[in-house]
Amino acid sequence: MVTESRRRRNPLAWLAVAAVLVLTAVVMVLLFKPPPRRVVIAAGPAGSPAYQFAERYRTVMARQGVVLEVLATKGPLDNLAQLRDPAGRADIGLLSGGTTSAEDAPGLVSLGTVFYTPIWVFHRGRLPPPGGDWPRDFRVALGVEGASAGDLGRLHLAAVGYPADAQAPLALEPAAAAEALQQGRVDLVVMVEAWEAQPVHTLLAAEGVQIAVMRRVDAHVALYPYLTKLALPQGVADLVRDRPPTDIVLMAPKVSLVVRRSVNSAVQYLLLEAATEVHGGAGIFQRAGQFPAAERGDLVLSRAAESYYKSGTPFLQRHLPFWIAVALTQLGLVLLPVVGIAYPLLRGIPALYRGWMRYRLNHLYAELKLVETAVAERPAGPHEDLAARLDQLATRATGMHVTSAYLQTVYFLRQHIDLVRSRLVRS
Repeated sequence: MVTESRRRRNPLAWLAVAAVLVLTAVVMVLLFKPPPRRVVIAAGPAGSPAYQFAERYRTVMARQGVVLEVLATKGPLDNLAQLRDPAGRADIGLLSGGTTSAEDAPGLVSLGTVFYTPIWVFHRGRLPPPGGDWPRDFRVALGVEGASAGDLGRLHLAAVGYPADAQAPLALEPAAAAEALQQGRVDLVVMVEAWEAQPVHTLLAAEGVQIAVMRRVDAHVALYPYLTKLALPQGVADLVRDRPPTDIVLMAPKVSLVVRRSVNSAVQYLLLEAATEVHGGAGIFQRAGQFPAAERGDLVLSRAAESYYKSGTPFLQRHLPFWIAVALTQLGLVLLPVVGIAYPLLRGIPALYRGWMRYRLNHLYAELKLVETAVAERPAGPHEDLAARLDQLATRATGMHVTSAYLQTVYFLRQHIDLVRSRLVRS
């Protein structure tokens, strides 16, 4: 009896184990979402600094087995359109400050700012003074997105008084705009480009081309909070020829690394690690460790980005290969709610079992008391029905499967049944 009772489990325990297993399976199906092995970033024009940065991200992420496809676009506005379009290919994008807002793009979140893109203004000859008249034949070249009202070059050209009814600016790629200015086919070029852009260096060194001295940068920064005031040191482009010939004050939006909200958090951490490796060094306009920065910009920071800037990459992702860390993290996310539900349930099983056993034994004792009372009330018989009831109680008591803690109680019950049986025999 003892051996058999130890081998067999009570029904409540089996039921609890089955419930926990089913719950675990359901939660795993609902919550286990492995990150994709391929994601797409909308970068910028092929060959631009933004595109080159994205290619460096791709190299870093490839080490962890994630393929980053770099998508060539017209620029930040095109990147934004790709991200906002539900049918667009891009999951990630590089957006300049002032391009959008959290209200206009609720499906996007930021991973922080990663580099500056100063607004460069190059010209030939003299520029009209602030508030002065612009010649009717003045020719301006902007970037390829210059025809769009949201283009930063167009916005700030209008801010310094370029008339809306003047000759329409030409939309040229930076290299073509630089060539046109050098050849005298345009009078002014506005570029929103990183320091690394080759056309910027070309125009800084070009004879007959000047970089505009921005006289009211503080006013621009005050009016447009997404701008930052920067200083271009004298001679930084060419020390021998002293280009530029004076310190130049610039204004620049910061570029943010942006993702769709649906992008897996593990991929977001991987992107932030890549951005730290690519942008973490010192540069002309930045100190070492300045980027990536926990700055909202136009969009709110994602939860993964907030965690990264506070605590760094998660422990498992720092010390294990990417896919193993992701699997263990996902498993932990699955097990936590299961354990949270199962732990109090499992702790309650012993109490439930004790209550259930007490109920069964008390029920048998109550029936035995009824038989004993009947024996006392019918000392002269008949007793066949009472004997049959005692036999039934003995069978039920013998067939009870209990743990060793309740064996003594069962044996006492069987002894008491025999005691009532002996009284019945004597009567």
